[in-house]
Amino acid sequence: MMLADMGLLLMAFFALMVAQSGPQSDTQASLPVEKPLIRDVPKDAVSLLASLREQRIAFEPLDLTMPFDPPVRGQNGMGADPVEDLRRSLAESLSSRVMFVERSGDSVVVSLGSIGNFAAGSADLDASAVRSIETIAALIGGLQSEIAVEGHADAAPMSGQRYKDTWELAGARAVAVLRELKRGPGTSASSMRAVSFGDARAALGSDDPQQRERNRRVEIRIRPI
Repeated sequence: MMLADMGLLLMAFFALMVAQSGPQSDTQASLPVEKPLIRDVPKDAVSLLASLREQRIAFEPLDLTMPFDPPVRGQNGMGADPVEDLRRSLAESLSSRVMFVERSGDSVVVSLGSIGNFAAGSADLDASAVRSIETIAALIGGLQSEIAVEGHADAAPMSGQRYKDTWELAGARAVAVLRELKRGPGTSASSMRAVSFGDARAALGSDDPQQRERNRRVEIRIRPI
């Protein structure tokens, strides 16, 4: 409002200068004079300011009381739950016969059983397992996340001579999976790690052969950040 009043005062001053200006000197060339744009201009600034205020254009004030609704996750391509979105994408892309996908808190866990993924007593990946890991790497490529590859084994004694114990075998399998994941485009090795738990974290009891089979696994834990 102060700026508007100053503008009106300047206009009033200019109008007064025009109204009270005397005739031009005889030395100047006579020019055709048009009719004045402002008629009956008040002689004092207060009356002129009041007159101009009556002709002021009314502007609709801004409504500052309208609440601002921030963008909701799920709009503009933002996932409402990135962990659940990742779990769903992995579950739809991987075979449920040899790989299990589940959510664990703020992470997605992909579990690779030994059958269908590794040769018996070996850390060599089957060709189908390599393709599945390539699919995982493609889905998480470019995703800001922490990836932990965990090797697990059962309590059965080792029969071969290649690995000293189940800890070493589980660790070798975890490293093999990590190496395949690292080949994927957009994956960062600095956010990946491999660890062996041996038979210390059995998923099920080890009495039944099928239960022991579930314990021989590699888990890929993916935590979006």
